Amino acid sequence: MSNLRKNILCAFFGIYTFLGMLYNSAFFNMNKDLNYRVAYIRLFLAIICLFFALGSRYSLRKLYVLFISLVTVILSFRSQNFNELIFAFIVFPIVPALGSKLTFKIDLYFRTIAALIVTIFLRGLLTYNILNTVSGRVRPSLGFTNPNTLSEIALVMILEVFLLRKELNRILSVLIVCYSFILIFISQSRSVFLLLVFFLIINFALKKGADNVIAKRMIVSIPVICCLISYYVVYLYSYHFNTFLVNLNSLLSNRLKIVSNYYLNYGITFFGQKALSTQLAGGQPLGSLDNGYMSLLIKFGIIVTIVFLLFLSITIKKLLDTKKYEYAACFILFTLLGLSEFTFYVVIINVFLLLFAYVYEPELVTYENINEVK
Repeated sequence: MSNLRKNILCAFFGIYTFLGMLYNSAFFNMNKDLNYRVAYIRLFLAIICLFFALGSRYSLRKLYVLFISLVTVILSFRSQNFNELIFAFIVFPIVPALGSKLTFKIDLYFRTIAALIVTIFLRGLLTYNILNTVSGRVRPSLGFTNPNTLSEIALVMILEVFLLRKELNRILSVLIVCYSFILIFISQSRSVFLLLVFFLIINFALKKGADNVIAKRMIVSIPVICCLISYYVVYLYSYHFNTFLVNLNSLLSNRLKIVSNYYLNYGITFFGQKALSTQLAGGQPLGSLDNGYMSLLIKFGIIVTIVFLLFLSITIKKLLDTKKYEYAACFILFTLLGLSEFTFYVVIINVFLLLFAYVYEPELVTYENINEVK
């Protein structure tokens, strides 16, 4: 790739990331016309990134992966029109073009700048606050659409600094990490603090036990296991209600009941359907469909869900095969997040979905200045 083409790709990807962050602000979310325009500008930028990232030669595997991705995008549009899942199948080819480290570095810089703009300037225009039903305290979102969105963005920034710790200025790294922890603390996100602990455990476990064949198979199967657990628990709550599930629902801030209402109202189809939160169930709004795996099944259908799970599992396998344990730990962490949040399939939140590039280019090796293929 020429330097000019590479620089153009970097610029477009940076703008795409920046607008994606603003798109998740409360101000943009409430201004429907502005939100609509930004949504399709982001899609246009993603397609431009794809165009500049693609090379002139393709292996049969690359063509097959691109074809499956295109079909998945079409099926996603068919069921949901514009949606965030499509970006997971459009943007990932930029990683082989730029390299993992440069890609994450661009994302980190533009993500941090956008987060500062939202939390300092857009917060004064509009913000959403949520009542913590456990503590009774209000959880601020500092200008974003949700406190959980705020904390997950901060989590990504911390993980990116960790991955790029040898590439970044030390003072800048400390400032970004401190800012991120402040955001997490203000958002009062218990789950993100737990996820940080899980990341350390997962990273350590992968380095020690990933060579074990049985352990590796279990790790690769995590996405499928999470999906099956999600469906099984929701099915039990819907048809075999008991005290344990009541307590579990309370622990999950009523998420289980909400997902069950969606499941009972819409069911699961092969090609997905428009599941609206404004649909009434027993006279009450359904609420937000937070569980990521059930969101995929109900909204996008069985076919898209299977493709997404395959991409997740193959990516984990390729990361382990190439001993990219730190990348694998980040990727697995957000796979687990899908048990409680649908944002695990939203690229602008879960930037590690760009590692789908390992499905497209299995021998991909991270680098700083030039592309290398083993």
